[in-house]
Amino acid sequence: MVTFGELRRIVSQMPSGCRVVEQIVALSDEQRAALKPIIEYVAYVKGKRPEEVTKEEVIEYLSDCRPDLEVVVVGKVSYGSVMGFLPRFDLATVYGHAFLKYLSVDYAKKCGLSIDLLEGDECTRQNFLQHAKASIYWVNLGHGNETTFTGQYKQPIIWVSDNEGVKAIGKGPRCASWLSCLVGRQLVRWLVEDRKVLEASLAYDAEYVFVLDPRNIHNPLKDPYAGWFFWSHCLFDEILFAREGTSGKAYDETVKRYKYCLEKCPFNEVKPYLLHDMEHCVLIGSRDWNMFPPMPPGWTPPEKPIPPGIEPYIRPAKPCAELKVVLIDAKEQRWKLYHDTVPLDEEVTVEVSVPTDVAKGPCELRVWARAPDAEPTEKVVKGTIKELIRKTVLEVLEPKDGFEWYKGQRTVVKVKVSVKEESE
Repeated sequence: MVTFGELRRIVSQMPSGCRVVEQIVALSDEQRAALKPIIEYVAYVKGKRPEEVTKEEVIEYLSDCRPDLEVVVVGKVSYGSVMGFLPRFDLATVYGHAFLKYLSVDYAKKCGLSIDLLEGDECTRQNFLQHAKASIYWVNLGHGNETTFTGQYKQPIIWVSDNEGVKAIGKGPRCASWLSCLVGRQLVRWLVEDRKVLEASLAYDAEYVFVLDPRNIHNPLKDPYAGWFFWSHCLFDEILFAREGTSGKAYDETVKRYKYCLEKCPFNEVKPYLLHDMEHCVLIGSRDWNMFPPMPPGWTPPEKPIPPGIEPYIRPAKPCAELKVVLIDAKEQRWKLYHDTVPLDEEVTVEVSVPTDVAKGPCELRVWARAPDAEPTEKVVKGTIKELIRKTVLEVLEPKDGFEWYKGQRTVVKVKVSVKEESE
């Protein structure tokens, strides 16, 4: 609920002569829902379009309203939104803004969550306190230290002993991730453990460090060095947005992602800092926090994004499997018929020939395959050559955990067997 007095205060803070419709974008869902009918009513009375209604015209209407009356917005179930707080003014925040928006904020939208996105000059203390109150999850980016988190141009946003800020936000079952130096030492602990503003948080208790290639400053997502860091960090958000587990599981999987990147990244310059960030990534508060609303049974979350700059190292353009085909005849003699790589998710035909004497007896055809990062699989078909000619061998390659992008891909192997004519 919001009172007419609060609505007048909100509009009074808007720039003189502004069009109110353009200003309400930064407000909460409830405040927008309360102000929009007022704008439309003033437009109706003044004989103009809602887009033309000014701050002064709305204030004129609100001045005649009883300030203590409350506007109740009904008909929409709200579990709170995801707040993206993404300043953008120096190299670190330009990169952080690009990656957190692509990996976390945009993914939250794909998962059906309501988004309150603050970017660049919108990342002020006033906006943070206002939007944080109405949000169930915060995706935070900014410079910081042990006691203070900052926004655009390093403006202090919230700090230890900031009782005014904490009162404005209020207690709540919220969760947050902080891409910021050192805030995990004191500030986030104070917010979670002392003031109960948050129930759980991912943060860093040391400086957050990453490596970038200056040639990609104008397109950070294509940076093959920086992507490893943000892809690891943002997995915490993605697991919770996809409703794939609790805050504890999301943290554990984030640490695993850092370890995977340490193994997979081909750049030695990156690895010391990946290890550093992993070792100083901490979960503060509950391991049992869950994202709301829960999804119904059978919910399939959207595929998690991979930064374009590192995707060629994570997911080859056309992954292949190693394939072997062996025939074992009645005398247990092995005939190596085929050994090569084949593309996944494609049909491969292997044509082989065997001598007539082998074809007369029972035999065994073995098809062995292994995809990258997966355990090998083997299919065995028994019978005579005539029986084998009529059979098609299917290989389904199952990936290890963590390689969900392989799921649903298979290599279909059709083995055609022919009988070689005996030489005279």
